[in-house]
Amino acid sequence: MWWALFSIPMLLTVKQRNAIPVPHNPLKQVFRRLANTLKHLAQYPKIVGFLAAYFFYIDGVNTIITEAALFAVSLGIKMTELLTILLFVQLVAFPASIIFGRLTKYFTECFMILVGIGIYSIICLLSLFITQAWGFWIMAFLIGSAQGGIQAISRSYFGKIIPQEYSGQFFGFYNIFGKFSAVLGPLVFGGIAALTGSVQLGSGSLLIFFILGGWIFVKYA
Repeated sequence: MWWALFSIPMLLTVKQRNAIPVPHNPLKQVFRRLANTLKHLAQYPKIVGFLAAYFFYIDGVNTIITEAALFAVSLGIKMTELLTILLFVQLVAFPASIIFGRLTKYFTECFMILVGIGIYSIICLLSLFITQAWGFWIMAFLIGSAQGGIQAISRSYFGKIIPQEYSGQFFGFYNIFGKFSAVLGPLVFGGIAALTGSVQLGSGSLLIFFILGGWIFVKYA
């Protein structure tokens, strides 16, 4: 219901201006365009650098989102309170995303992406010390404050650095990197938690994704 409601403005106001005509042999054309994009990819080191950085930091973001419930249960938080907290995250994320977007007028998109990475790094560090429910509320607020912003600005920044003639193919890479990144984070989280018996340490270990992502972003994107 949430996604359906907030999709209405886009469906009513956004119109597609450009389109590629459907080829005679679509499947053949897909592979031909993919090969062409890969051939040109080396010419855009900034794009490659961003995708590598995005792979790591969005992995951390997605893992924190998916494993938050497990972390909450380890603190003894009841399901009814957990549902309230998850709703609270969404309510915070909506205005926070708008604020992130407005701040790009005064700061660069690169800076705001690094702010988001910094907030998530703080979340990972806090998770090592939180043992009570009120601490999880603080984590929830921080997650909500950066979740929508870092996702939206990352997509916006990527859209600006890619060549328009290859936008479809490059956004395909962008989405694939986002999907593939959803594997490594839970593996590290679960592995550390299983080895140490501590969900807090598993959550704290995700800091490495934001350190790597931030470093690659600063150096290569």
